[in-house]
Amino acid sequence: KFMKGERAESSATSDVIKRIAIAFPAVRFTLAGSDRSTLELPATDDSPEGRLRRVAQVMGADFPANAIAIDAMRDGVHLAGH
Repeated sequence: KFMKGERAESSATSDVIKRIAIAFPAVRFTLAGSDRSTLELPATDDSPEGRLRRVAQVMGADFPANAIAIDAMRDGVHLAGH
């Protein structure tokens, strides 16, 4: 598959890093590009509050105020998040 334009490739790379960063809040992520845009995601603790802070870093500061907490268990499966 051929590469797309530099802006499209940078955007796709940033999206992948953000998804990984949400999954691993205790890891610091830094992405620096040639177009001077950077992504800085400091590590947070792996508590529910820390995970919410990480999602806010990625999704925006308004996310926590608009998120609904989920904590449910059924048939041995535990689902928790926002």
